[in-house]
Amino acid sequence: MPWMVYKHLRNLLGIPIREGELHKHKCNCGHVWEHSDNCGGDTNAHTCPNCGAEQWMRYYGDEPVSEPVNEPNPYLFHL
Repeated sequence: MPWMVYKHLRNLLGIPIREGELHKHKCNCGHVWEHSDNCGGDTNAHTCPNCGAEQWMRYYGDEPVSEPVNEPNPYLFHL
């Protein structure tokens, strides 16, 4: 969903957009990362830093954020 549509729908429903707060995503490869709520519609923020898969569903589990990926996945550069 485009970011502006998302913001408009939340505004209509009276749901505040929590600017600057963080939320998490968990990839099928098991990697958990977080980013700012300001990143709606940003493909880079929703791309797993471990394997390169896109993940748009938020993760609400208790698993902590994974360690940062030290070496970029070489397969990401061939997508």
